[in-house]
Parts: sequence; structure tokens; C-alpha cells
Amino acid sequence: MTERSAVIDVFAGAGGLSLGFEQAGFAPALGVDSDERARAAYAANFPEAVALAGRPARPRRSSPAAGAPCTRRAVTARFREARPGEQERISRFHRLHPDRPSPTIRAGTLGGHGGHTAPRPIHYAFPRCITVREAARLQSMPDWFRADPADGTNWRGFMQVGNAVPPLLARAVAEAIRLAVQKEGPERMVPEDRSRRERHARVLRRHARARHQR
Repeated sequence: MTERSAVIDVFAGAGGLSLGFEQAGFAPALGVDSDERARAAYAANFPEAVALAGRPARPRRSSPAAGAPCTRRAVTARFREARPGEQERISRFHRLHPDRPSPTIRAGTLGGHGGHTAPRPIHYAFPRCITVREAARLQSMPDWFRADPADGTNWRGFMQVGNAVPPLLARAVAEAIRLAVQKEGPERMVPEDRSRRERHARVLRRHARARHQR
């Protein structure tokens, strides 16, 4: 494609689908989402696109929940006993295996839908749950891609990563669409152009300045 086709991403979240389409040579132009923090993440990841508020979700009654506290030492001991590829016996968290596919990274729900936290996989080498950045890598997101830049909370970050379409999946779909539109045979992937590399560098510099100001 000599001219990049524009993409409108509905229920965009942090922009996993847009990233995959961008990698295939499309130009993200608009991301629509009802969640304010998701729109903030989309705007940070795609500063040249527009992040637009969609129709807010219908509020629902939520129920309070509580549980007995558990010390970090006890949790660490349980996680250490879990074998890679199996579930921890109390939390039922899955421990990753270094040579096997990861389980699905789930999003959990917002407060209007119960406020449930999705189970987070346990790191295969360390007795802890994986971080938001590690979850993003499992979803094929590059390290410059941000989840919830507003406050960086684990809960919001995991929700956005879990809700996102994996960029490599989106790229494969976008490649099929591009070939179908062009009605041509297979061709080489669109290489990463200089303008996109420069934009990503600007995004990283802006994030670094924001951290310094804090």
C-alpha cells in the first residue's frame, strides 16, 4: 500500500487492535471507548489519533466482598511450592511454564459489574504474580505500549491488557484484509517506517518527562 488506509477502533481499550493494524500498514485514526482511563491509554499510545468517548455502560448494583488477610510470606511460600504448568492449590492461580503457552490473560470486571479481579498467572521462575508489563509481553505488546498511564495501578493495567486484542493477532487479520482489498497475491509485510519509529520515540520521551515531573 502506497497510502495508508485509516482505521477506526470501536471498543478500543488501550489499542491492541489498532497496534496490530498499524504494524500491517494501516493508520489508526480514531479510538472509541466508554472508559476514561482506557481512552487515556489509547491517546498515549497513538498521539496522532483521536480518542473519543463512547456510550457509557449501564450501571449495575455491586456487592461488597471481603476476605481474611494473608501475609506476603505465606503467599510467597505457597507460590514457591506450585510447580510450573500447574495451579496453586489455594488461590488456584496458574503457574506459567517456560516452554508452554500461557493461559489467557483475563481482564476482570469494573465496579458496576461486580468489581472482580481476574486470576493472574504466577511467574515461572519467581514466587509472585506476573507484572502488568510481563502480561503485556505475553499479549505480544512491545515495551513502549502503555496500559493505564493515568495512575499506573495494577488492577486497571491488567484490565486493559486482558481486554486488548493481541497485536500479532490483529496484524494477521489486517494483513488478510489488506490482501483481500488489493486482490493481489501474497506480498512482504509492510516494514516499520521511519515516521512510526519517530512517533514511538516521542511517546517514550513524553512518558519519561511525566515520570520526572512526579
